[in-house]
Order: sequence, then C-alpha cells, then structure tokens
Amino acid sequence: MRERHPGEARKLAEEMRAAIAAMLVPVRDDAKPLITTSIGLALAPANRRLDLEDMIEMADVALYSAKRAGRDRVEVIEADENLGMASARTGERRRA
Repeated sequence: MRERHPGEARKLAEEMRAAIAAMLVPVRDDAKPLITTSIGLALAPANRRLDLEDMIEMADVALYSAKRAGRDRVEVIEADENLGMASARTGERRRA
C-alpha cells in the first residue's frame, strides 16, 4: 500500500458517504426514509507502525463516534506520533 496524505483519506471517505446518500435508496422505516452511511477512519503517521488490530479498533471507535453524533458522517481518529495516543477529530455532517 502506498503512503497517502490524511486529506486524501478524508476526501475519499467523504466522497463514498456522499455517493451512498445520493443514491436515494429508500428503507422501510418512515423515521429514516433513506439509506445513509457513517464511516470511521483511522490514520497513523507513516513513520509509526501500528498493529492491524490497533488500526481496526481505532476505526471502530471513530465509526461509533459517527453514529452517536448523528450518523451520515465521516469521523476520523488519528494516532499521535509522539505519545502513541489516539485523538479524535470530528467530521462534519454533509449532505450531497
């Protein structure tokens, strides 16, 4: 996998979220008439090696954060290269 910049990952995730919203797929629940998606994105500096399980756990935390914040959004969590701690960066809810 090639190294990417964090902005590219966020942009791709947002494009996927918007593409799903733009499909206007109906669901059976009248309270939520259209299918949407929430995306949890985990990022780590290229010079920091994290286990796959740690990255999946970070993405899972970001995903559930997106769902709690109102769904239909992208949430990003980044590994701090100095302390090794993860810090959440809240995504904005955007409509296509």
